Amino acid sequence: MEQSYNCTECGECCKHVAGFLDTKPGTDECIFLVDNLCSIYEFRPEICRVDTIYHKYFSGTEYKDFHNYTAEACNTMIRGAGLDDKYLVGEV
Repeated sequence: MEQSYNCTECGECCKHVAGFLDTKPGTDECIFLVDNLCSIYEFRPEICRVDTIYHKYFSGTEYKDFHNYTAEACNTMIRGAGLDDKYLVGEV
């Protein structure tokens, strides 16, 4: 069964891309983040594709472990930004 990361579209990962992607002047925010959504979603870079990263670099790891580790990182950003709990990523 194919797994897929259950992103909650909070936009927080897109606000912390300095050193990985081009950013808006004076921020760490991706230049393609518009109204808290990716303006190039269908063509987004590999680093923005959680499932691609798993299959390419972490396929030797159980998907559940990879997902839960990634969810923990997301939830740390979500809580740090003071976002509503509806954006928290659940474990699998």
